[in-house]
Amino acid sequence: MKKTILVVDDQPPTRRFLRSVLEREGYRVIEAEDEASAYEAVRKEKTPITLAMIDVNLPGLKGRHVANNLRSFGPLPVVFMTGDSAPNLIAEGSLEEGAPLIEKPFTVSGVMEAINRLLNEQSQGVIYDELQPALLKREKSKFKVQSSKWTASST
Repeated sequence: MKKTILVVDDQPPTRRFLRSVLEREGYRVIEAEDEASAYEAVRKEKTPITLAMIDVNLPGLKGRHVANNLRSFGPLPVVFMTGDSAPNLIAEGSLEEGAPLIEKPFTVSGVMEAINRLLNEQSQGVIYDELQPALLKREKSKFKVQSSKWTASST
C-alpha cells in the first residue's frame, strides 16, 4: 500500500507541483486548499495519512492551528511550507521554533529531503506535536534555524 501525504495549500500551482513530485516518488496525494477541506479529507480517509505538508499562512487559520486540528484524528507528522521569513513567522507566533519547515520556492530534492528527514526522525521517536508537548524531543531534531533559513543540520 502506498503511503499517503496530505498537501494543504491555498495556491493550486503549489498543490499541483507537490502532487507531481510526490506521485512520481510513489506516494498517494490528497490535496486540500484550506482547513475545512483538509479536515473533511482526513475525516473521510480510510487509510492512515503518513505525513502532511501544510502552508504556514493559509487564509483563516494559520498552518500550525490546522495541524493541531487535524491531529484530533491521531498523530500526524507535518512539514510546514512558507514563502515568508522563518524568524518573522516564529516571532509572530505563526510557527513554532524547531518545527520542520521548507521554504518556497522549493525544489524536488528539497521537498524529498524534508519528507525523508521527518519520516526518519519519526521512526527514531522524534515527535512534533503541539498537543503533546511533553513528548517533544527537539534536541534530536535535524531541523534548525540558521540566519533566515531553516536548514537540515549535519548533526
